[in-house]
Amino acid sequence: MKTYNLSLLAASLFTLSASAQAQYIFDIDGVSVETNYSQGPVSRVATSDRSAQKLGFHIVYNNPESNCEYANLYSREDGTLIANVQVTPSNYSNYVDYAIIFDLPESHFTHGKVLQLGCKDKNNQDVTILHKIPGVPKVTWDATVTPVGNFIYQTQSYSFHDEVSYQGKITVSNGTTESICKSVIDYGQTLNLFHGKSSHSNFYSDVFTTAETFSNTKPVLYQAIECSNSAGSTRMIKQWDLTDEAGITLATEETHYF
Repeated sequence: MKTYNLSLLAASLFTLSASAQAQYIFDIDGVSVETNYSQGPVSRVATSDRSAQKLGFHIVYNNPESNCEYANLYSREDGTLIANVQVTPSNYSNYVDYAIIFDLPESHFTHGKVLQLGCKDKNNQDVTILHKIPGVPKVTWDATVTPVGNFIYQTQSYSFHDEVSYQGKITVSNGTTESICKSVIDYGQTLNLFHGKSSHSNFYSDVFTTAETFSNTKPVLYQAIECSNSAGSTRMIKQWDLTDEAGITLATEETHYF
């Protein structure tokens, strides 16, 4: 005659029942600053602190009986768990909590991410809420600067090439349309690098090509661009030395995330 551990059987049935009732609520708003939910314990999740190293989120509940107990941040590119964080109650409302993640690893700066919230609704049922976040903008910038005029030699000041040709291509993937790219430094010449303008906004991805020849009296051509979205900013800097008669060299090339 077979016998059964009734306590174990009851616990197993309870676990199966709870699992069957567990619910996932997905982000169907796209990759944006805010995600609004038509059902479940949370009405809205908004990315509030926006930098490459730090992300913060406001969690707005449908009712004060609901709560989210933890948050995990995953890479949407390879599924890696990037960080986990405790959800902190707000000091000013029973309907709002706050989650913040510090010191994000640089290897994941440009990865698209998803925030996974472990929540309970007003009936104490488990609900998992998802909120998508872009990575900081991915930017590549290829450019050449060549002399096309005369070299002006001076003994009392710097010498320089008096006519210069710039040819470049900037490729940007923002991961969201809530974005902007702009020139932040254009010493030596205003190149209008974004389709003939100094900035371009509200685009998911694009390629910008520029070819320009200009007269010059400066010792350097110093250009910096910056692309930003809700996850942070990417800044790229290039500086060319225009004082060498033998040719024009790229003296500085830097990329910063913040």
